[in-house]
Amino acid sequence: MNPPKPNAHSPNGPLVCITGGNGMIGRRLAERYRVDGFSVRIVSRHAPTGIRESAFFGADLLNADDVVKAFRDADRVVHLATPPSQPSADWPHEKIRSASARMMQNVLDACRANNVKSLTLASSVLVYPSDAPVPIAEEWGDRGAPAESKIGYAMGKRDMERLAQAFARETKIGLTIARFSNVFGPRAWSDAHGDVVSRAVMNALQNKPIRVFGDGSQTRSFLFVEDCVDGVRALENANTRGAPVNLAPESDTAVRALVGRIVDLSGSTSAVELSVDPVGPERGLFDVRRAKEFGFVAKTPLETGLAKTIEAYRASAPSVRPDGP
Repeated sequence: MNPPKPNAHSPNGPLVCITGGNGMIGRRLAERYRVDGFSVRIVSRHAPTGIRESAFFGADLLNADDVVKAFRDADRVVHLATPPSQPSADWPHEKIRSASARMMQNVLDACRANNVKSLTLASSVLVYPSDAPVPIAEEWGDRGAPAESKIGYAMGKRDMERLAQAFARETKIGLTIARFSNVFGPRAWSDAHGDVVSRAVMNALQNKPIRVFGDGSQTRSFLFVEDCVDGVRALENANTRGAPVNLAPESDTAVRALVGRIVDLSGSTSAVELSVDPVGPERGLFDVRRAKEFGFVAKTPLETGLAKTIEAYRASAPSVRPDGP
């Protein structure tokens, strides 16, 4: 693919605005866009560390005026930002869903105001109902009810997809919708809102107990962040015409087995504690035929991705070692 040509407003290449770009996926995606010849602007409420001030725009995505200003001169927008997926006292299900729709509408209005040419939306495999047949194909994204434990987040993603598709039909903007499976890798959150891999890795490196929901037999599809970025770029270059696409590996892994591999790879003595928390769907395996048609296949073996993640966390926190803090 030939590198994109600079324009008058972005002398270093067309401008990509990434909402939520200070997270794990956003940072890797920003690096990839720069390699591909784009200029990048991170749009977030909080300035990320290690990013040039000129590449950051502080904005509240729930404030429409902020978003219009943030997207000035943008050729492409990548909407990664989202409310937390896990409900809490501060973020009940209904608030998560309504905030998702408000953010999406503000993003779409700002795209219209700035004549943005293409939009990429990060959706999630959580949109699927718990009883969907596996491997789960994209057409199940608007059928039945998603898992009750994260229904606000899942319904919010469904709303976002519908809003974006209606906007694309009206404006002819180029639209890409990627439904991420369980993305993991360095720089992920490791607190209560983080993914299962990051939480397990941090606990393993400190020899702390690792909690697993249910009996751990439920499976999930774990996608390494570098593969996720490759998938997003493949879909954008393929012109999917707004059809949602699963970004997932070809196989699923039981959560208990995943945690066991993390313990082994990190040389940890962490014990595994089972909990009575809701586990969601029993199987998390997704049909990836559509992604293959558009040129994407996940390439990183799970064990390789886990090893890279463990070493990255260990390097970023020198006091965290397999023999304890």
